Amino acid sequence: MKSLPVGIQDFKDLVSRNCLYVDKTRFLVELVERGKVFFLSRPRRFGKSLTVSKLFYLFSGQRELFEGTFIHDHWDWKPHPVVRLSMNLINSESAESVKKGLMFHLNLVASSYGLTIDNTDVSTAFFHLLYQLSSRGGVTVLVDEYESPILDNLREPEKAESIRRVLRTFYGTLKDADPYLRFLFLT
Repeated sequence: MKSLPVGIQDFKDLVSRNCLYVDKTRFLVELVERGKVFFLSRPRRFGKSLTVSKLFYLFSGQRELFEGTFIHDHWDWKPHPVVRLSMNLINSESAESVKKGLMFHLNLVASSYGLTIDNTDVSTAFFHLLYQLSSRGGVTVLVDEYESPILDNLREPEKAESIRRVLRTFYGTLKDADPYLRFLFLT
């Protein structure tokens, strides 16, 4: 008997543990075919992070993980560049720490593709990364818990506002980078 995937947020982990899984990949095909930019707002523990994980493995071309699912035979398995950010991992003690955290994660993504980012401004670095990755095909951007650094500071309105300004500029980059994007998904 298969076990329940309680607390598992990574699709690869779910598959490797042979957990019970209700196949909803048909909806991912429909999502990608219908549009380019999506925002998913659901309550906690509703599968948002697992969905981000599935999208990451799909766009990365990891077909073997989807054996036995609808999408296995309904997807172009050519790998595409993916920028995956979990904002829960960003230190939100200050606007400056958010900038440093974002730069760290952008540099991790860049190095995973053999690229470097030569700019200290986080928004410019993000645009530069998307531009460089676009030469490998349309870029997929996956952002989980997009508002986490702000929510962490709701009891300190001035700090929350300074972090909001950083994130507004950071996410604003996506508008100008639209020609380089294949798919954008935020939770």
